[in-house]
Amino acid sequence: MANMIWVLLMVTGAMLCASACNDVDTKACELLANKRPDLCSDPCLSTLCNRYCGHCPVKCYQCDEVNFPQNCTNVVECPSKDHYCYTTQSFASDFREIYRMGCALKSICSLYLGPDTNRRNIDVNGACCTQDNCNNRLPYDIVTSQTLPSQSVSTVILPSGASTLNQNSCTNLDDTACSRMNQADPSLCSSGGCFASLCPGVCGSCFNCYTCDDINSLTDCKNTTHCPSGSECFAYETLTKDFRQVYRVGCVQQQFCSRFTGSGTGQSIIGRRDEGFILKGSCCTSNLCNDHINFIQPPTTSIPQQAVCTGSYDSQDHTTCPIGYSETRNSCYMVGPNELDWGDAKEYCEKHCGRLIDFANKDELLAVTNLLIPNVDGQFQDEFAWVGAKYINREWVWTNNGNLVNNKDFDSLTSSHPRTHICGFVRVYMDTNPGELREELFEENCDRLFSPLCEAPKV
Repeated sequence: MANMIWVLLMVTGAMLCASACNDVDTKACELLANKRPDLCSDPCLSTLCNRYCGHCPVKCYQCDEVNFPQNCTNVVECPSKDHYCYTTQSFASDFREIYRMGCALKSICSLYLGPDTNRRNIDVNGACCTQDNCNNRLPYDIVTSQTLPSQSVSTVILPSGASTLNQNSCTNLDDTACSRMNQADPSLCSSGGCFASLCPGVCGSCFNCYTCDDINSLTDCKNTTHCPSGSECFAYETLTKDFRQVYRVGCVQQQFCSRFTGSGTGQSIIGRRDEGFILKGSCCTSNLCNDHINFIQPPTTSIPQQAVCTGSYDSQDHTTCPIGYSETRNSCYMVGPNELDWGDAKEYCEKHCGRLIDFANKDELLAVTNLLIPNVDGQFQDEFAWVGAKYINREWVWTNNGNLVNNKDFDSLTSSHPRTHICGFVRVYMDTNPGELREELFEENCDRLFSPLCEAPKV
């Protein structure tokens, strides 16, 4: 009887798994399970902790002839989850007492060796156990010790759509666990699995930025915000309307950061000198990296030469942008440094090789204001600038060419107005309901003081 059982045990344990089923890091799995009770029931997260979650076959000591079970050091993974570990007592050809150990089918264990009977079989001095590396003991010790199911980790199923992970946060679920797993398998972040959402800080898939307006020192800012994909942290130095030197920090879309660095165009607004002030600023893409400014030295080569204007706008043919203007959409634009009434704003533009801007349609307005007027992540005060629209003979007219303003695109302008000294200005602002950025053309008394928005078309 004993020999037959031994043959059965040998057959069932002969074919072992070719590839091991393991946790990325077992200690990390324990830490994550404390933060995510649904770790083992989540089909993606549980793949990081296969053995911890009981999804793997048990590992057993396997030896054919050892004098004591403790002498066996060879560990194997059983062929499937249908196996237990076993230890049996036998005799060598010289009648020495020996022990054989390995994997056996649960059905064989239940029939001959336990553990379901919780006692040794009367015909065979052997025992089975259910946990990893549990069979390096005498059969009697295995039977009398308390055994637990191999899947000892409780699973918690959260309601559909529920999660203990804040999807809008850049904080690792557990810093130590994320670091351990990343060290154990550096490919996890780029593998396309759920590790990146579990540990966004370690993977650099998103980050937080400091966000403050008009602070005297970068160290004064304590507020932070989540910076989503496609955005970067920024910090720049600027002047207030009363010419105080202040800093602004926050999160901004990459297209606006390109204006800082000149990425893709070779023309950077950082380092540009206007009215005796050099703008300093930079963008960065790591967690809370905008607590300082990496000053970007303006390029000294490969910058298109700007035209020097000596006369009025009408006398100029611009093949390159005049000094102080920025080029986009095959034209040149500038926001004047001072607030003026509409008449003085018009004169300022003309003395600086340009004219107050006009817009053929709403799309052109949006494109120009996005590039010229700061609108960083909604963290700004309203911006106002005069344009070339004026209310003349009960109609809105672009004063540069006499064309009528398109009422369909610019419906904020009143078509019938009781006053005559009315001019158009562009306003960039954050609409609190529904919380969207707006750029619109509005009307105001021409004596109000706004910055001039100038254009110098290229020929």
